[in-house]
Amino acid sequence: MPPLYTDLSTSVHLPSSLPPSSSSSITKCAPNAPNAPKCPSDLSPSLRSAAYLKSLHLCNQLIYSPSVSPLTVEEILEKSRGQELSYDAFLSLLKNVQTEHVKQTTGLVRSQMTHHFALYRSGKSIIEISSTLNFPPYLLAKQMLENIFPSPRSRVSTILKSLPFDPTLSFFSSSPLFSPRPGDFLSPLGPFPLPHFFLSLAGAVHRDPLNGPLPDRYRRSLGQSYELLLQSSLPTPYLPESSLRLSGFSKTPDILLLTPIKLSVTPRSSINILWLDSKAMYGSPEVHARNLTQARGYVNRFGPGVIVYWFGHCVEGEEDVGVVDGVGEITTITQSITQLTIN
Repeated sequence: MPPLYTDLSTSVHLPSSLPPSSSSSITKCAPNAPNAPKCPSDLSPSLRSAAYLKSLHLCNQLIYSPSVSPLTVEEILEKSRGQELSYDAFLSLLKNVQTEHVKQTTGLVRSQMTHHFALYRSGKSIIEISSTLNFPPYLLAKQMLENIFPSPRSRVSTILKSLPFDPTLSFFSSSPLFSPRPGDFLSPLGPFPLPHFFLSLAGAVHRDPLNGPLPDRYRRSLGQSYELLLQSSLPTPYLPESSLRLSGFSKTPDILLLTPIKLSVTPRSSINILWLDSKAMYGSPEVHARNLTQARGYVNRFGPGVIVYWFGHCVEGEEDVGVVDGVGEITTITQSITQLTIN
């Protein structure tokens, strides 16, 4: 079976030593998609947009089209091979599309919980029910479990987080915290064997490639890895986010430069970078709109800066918030910092 996600080393092409460059400028819109061998650094904005729209169309098909079974790692990997975007970029875009779908359908799924439990008691697994609903298995399992342990919800999170790492369910048999009491059940449920239900929950958690403890842990780890990679590429003094938080700042970019750096955004204009924010994701218009709101807080406190999309993007930067990709253009930042074109 292929890995759930690609290894970090297969997605990043940041050289350990910076190559010579005749220019230290960056464009408002990163010039290359995240798969360097397929997408040269001078790829035009129209081609970048075409690559994004092609992958977006496929992601919509995968998320919104009815299926007899949930998405699998193998299916996602196979579909991504025909895209101009890298696998990590495609996976990021697919997750964003699914998140929008979940926002639209969660209310309806939650309102029909009695019917879902009736299907379960008739012999359907949580995975089969989720396929019928076209809803992520992990999120359906979470909603069903919340009906058994409606308060506090932290109990539900503890149960679900333990499932991938406790396949024998010894956690449940040894902890009185999760021994059900009569008050834990809602009236539509009636009694049914909890051990079997927990096994069905475990199956749903393991079959969801985009949601749950393992994908969440991967995304957090990936984000931290790229932050460290960005920090290690900067040959100039800076303050990391942890230091800024200790200093009392409520809104903190990943890196605050102690020396402002002037970077060209057009042949006739430039910005003085004071911060960088690392994003281990693909910068689609929807994602960038959310990140731009966050970046405005950094601009108000520190001045202009740059968002680094490690898996590429198809958006344009602005006068005070530049945009680069982490595959090709991040070297431009480090080159300019090395040259120290200081304000």
